[in-house]
Amino acid sequence: MKTIASLLLLTCASAFAAAPVPQLMLTGETFHGDEVPGRTGETWLALVVDGGKATLQPTTLKIEAVNDPVGDGPDEKTGRSVVAPGIEPRVLLRGIASLRAGDIAVAMADPQPLNAGTPLPITFSGKTLNLGVRCSGTGDALACTVVLGDGVMEQVLFDTFATRSESGVIELGEAVPSVLFAGDLDRDGRVDLLIDTTDHYNLSRPTLFLSGAAKKGQHVAHVAQQSITGC
Repeated sequence: MKTIASLLLLTCASAFAAAPVPQLMLTGETFHGDEVPGRTGETWLALVVDGGKATLQPTTLKIEAVNDPVGDGPDEKTGRSVVAPGIEPRVLLRGIASLRAGDIAVAMADPQPLNAGTPLPITFSGKTLNLGVRCSGTGDALACTVVLGDGVMEQVLFDTFATRSESGVIELGEAVPSVLFAGDLDRDGRVDLLIDTTDHYNLSRPTLFLSGAAKKGQHVAHVAQQSITGC
């Protein structure tokens, strides 16, 4: 009995350890080496957006070592170039069981910046969610939260910062978060969001929020993210 129980525990532990980790990655020419989770030859799902239409399609990555202009010497190559041959994906995704290749219903195809003064409406399947920036503070520097709501339930997605001008206008000047894509990536009939959740001018932080992973009290849930610094 102990042997059987031990084998069952080992099998469960192995299955848990082998569970894929959700990953997200952009393509580009000069990433720092530690920012790139993928390797040449791996197959990822590429979100390709063209003419207002979107698809998820498998692609085999080509990743090369390149000179990192920030920290490398002339003969060093600690940087990484990430290419999905033949396509220009909005984002690359892997390890997310609810995603599969095929056409994707689109709510917002073109990237849209967030504005501290006006919520960004995202309409999909007859339902509108508003993505707004809520700020508080009495000085010039303000702490803000990005909130997703439908008029009944609100959810805080992430924190950011803003400044108040001499005229009293609140602006996301140093770093402007933006919606990179909105659509039904996991095909559950609800909208999913790809947002650059940056809070610094030298940082890009594409983040995937899926409705299918949401818990009670949520519209979407944080699933995967990549942090990219300039210098």
